[in-house]
Amino acid sequence: MNQTLQTLLNATRVTGLEASANGRVVATVQQLDADGTGWQSQIVELPKGSTQPRTLTRHEKGASSPVLDARGRLFYMASNPEGAKAGSCIWHLPQASASPLLLGSRPGGFRSLQVSKSTLFAQAGMHSQASTEAEHAEYSRSRSTMHVSGILHSAFPSRYWASDLGPATDVILVAELPENIEAAASEHEKNARLKKAAEAASKDAVSKDTAGEDSEADSKGNDTSENNDAAEGADSLLSWRVVRMPKGRLLSWKAAPDASFILAAIEVNVADLITGTQLWRIDVATGEKTMLTDVDTVPGHHLSLVDISPDSAKVVLNCARDWTPQQSLRSTSHIMDIATGERTELWPELDHWVAPIWVTNSELAATSDDAGSGSVWFGSATDAAPQRIAGGPGTGEVFTGLARVGAADRSVSGDEAPALISLRNGISVAPHPVRIGLPSDAGAAENTAEVTVEELANPADATDQPGRTENITATAEDGTEIRAWLRLPEGSGPHPLVVFAHGGPWGSWNAFTYRWNPAPFVAAGFAVLLPDPAISTGYGQAMIDRGQQQLGGTPYTDIMALTDATIQRADIDETKQAFAGGSYGGFMANWVAGHTGDRFKAIVTHASLWNTTSMGRSTDNASWDRAMREQGAEYSPHLFAEKITAPMLVIHGDKDYRVPIGQGLELWHALHVHASTPRAADGSLPHRYLYFPDEGHWIESRGNAEVWYRTFIGFLQEHVLGEGPEKPLSLG
Repeated sequence: MNQTLQTLLNATRVTGLEASANGRVVATVQQLDADGTGWQSQIVELPKGSTQPRTLTRHEKGASSPVLDARGRLFYMASNPEGAKAGSCIWHLPQASASPLLLGSRPGGFRSLQVSKSTLFAQAGMHSQASTEAEHAEYSRSRSTMHVSGILHSAFPSRYWASDLGPATDVILVAELPENIEAAASEHEKNARLKKAAEAASKDAVSKDTAGEDSEADSKGNDTSENNDAAEGADSLLSWRVVRMPKGRLLSWKAAPDASFILAAIEVNVADLITGTQLWRIDVATGEKTMLTDVDTVPGHHLSLVDISPDSAKVVLNCARDWTPQQSLRSTSHIMDIATGERTELWPELDHWVAPIWVTNSELAATSDDAGSGSVWFGSATDAAPQRIAGGPGTGEVFTGLARVGAADRSVSGDEAPALISLRNGISVAPHPVRIGLPSDAGAAENTAEVTVEELANPADATDQPGRTENITATAEDGTEIRAWLRLPEGSGPHPLVVFAHGGPWGSWNAFTYRWNPAPFVAAGFAVLLPDPAISTGYGQAMIDRGQQQLGGTPYTDIMALTDATIQRADIDETKQAFAGGSYGGFMANWVAGHTGDRFKAIVTHASLWNTTSMGRSTDNASWDRAMREQGAEYSPHLFAEKITAPMLVIHGDKDYRVPIGQGLELWHALHVHASTPRAADGSLPHRYLYFPDEGHWIESRGNAEVWYRTFIGFLQEHVLGEGPEKPLSLG
């Protein structure tokens, strides 16, 4: 188990792909940092026709957020060792050089990048009372100098996922890129040296005139490092213009391919729903703002931004039906004409949730979960349904991070011919980059088209995946055929079993994950069942509707039916079962604890919902409270605390704002006060609480991730296998 765990946690992994119209492809990789205690990101190139990736960035603290313009010029974010207080800076790496050029630096740094034509767009936080970059620098410095941490909020939410929101407000900074960036940088550096020399000479002259006296500038602190950072931002290679967003919280944004406008999804507070979404068009030249959709444009639905067509005329929107006690969540895609506001549903006969991207001005591609695997879809904007061009049920393949490479024109050939790139993976196969060809006829009647799927240079390390994977099926109480993946150790068994409930609740056990990876458990001798019950995605809307209004009903009975089918196998030991889950899977673990007695010898619950009422009033997810008000009276796990007898390991991070730490604390209290778990002779209980003060919904640091796995597996070994408990030394 040790080797499998170390290989998994130390592996270099691919986290994203970017491509240009001229065929260039780069990837973001995550790898161990210099001292091996954390991870950092760098950017590598995947040369066409080569099996060897080429490392592009070597920043000490990592590099991220790469974007490529149509010519393949690379821009990205990384810190500046000479101005650490500036946060993330913007860099350009010339293709024929190993030396990056600093393009932008400012107090607070930048948050994300996009590039269209010869215009660079950067999302950044600006002091809420500043009207210029200079004022932002001054006001931010004052807040920092005074050591003020307070944030005054006027809208919901005040925090999101694992981050506190505010006090800065989001703006988009816009700069025109020089035709020859290297030449412009050289000229800028030359001018900066001349300016510095002139200032030094002037200062020297003043010093001679005022010998023995402190200069007024120095006494006022005008030569501090903070002021130098601010001056660097004002004297940067690029000239930045501030484009302000409409009132509300910026959820997402897209720069038009012609660089003339920005589309922004803005979250605003509204009655009953608490939050709603507006879509705005902001003119880059004038800053003029035009609302395209309001919170009630489609009553009972949220519209969100997905992608803008290459000709900047149309936009793909996700139309999500609100989850309420009267209706289930449902996701469809719409195409909207930006000029007229006319909307049409995309691929209305496709019964899968997708987020399409434009390939040409009339054709789109998308990925989806698909019956425990994944599919890549391709079709025209007017098709009733697209064609499946890769993956599909039973393949065990999943595709994520889909992007177009090449020109947005099917008549182009050679290196610039349009194609798709994606990260292909599976339950026991780590994500690796592939290039997917396009079908010759997007309008063909067949549901599936033959295309080429080509492996690209892979910068990811292989992971140790012992054992084998099999498919498990069962019939649910309502007659629905349901399924799961089963990861098995080598040998004939019988093996102890641990059941993993997935989160979401909208999700599927179909992709590789570095967090809840079955491999270390399989290496420790456990079979791992990965069930897809009601509310799982990839099985059509009917599968969602079966369980949406009864989170502890049909999803629970589906999981138990699949578990019952699994323990009938000769290679599974039905006397040694455990259950585990995170987030909604943690809700299910808590529900199982209160409904199965001592069937499961151990239950592990991570970032879990315990009391649906207090959860709805403290989470960053505004929709949860209203959606759960009615079914919470029947399906809240805390109502069944007295029936808990199995030993439980509770895991929670203090920075979890999706399922707040209060849920873990309430559960931990209930296990000591209300649960019926037998006590030892000394009065102690077998429950344990693994608390991470600096982690959020996910455990992200290298050391904490190892502690998570070791504590989890150790708890199973103690209570399922009867082995002595072993506490990791790093836990103190």
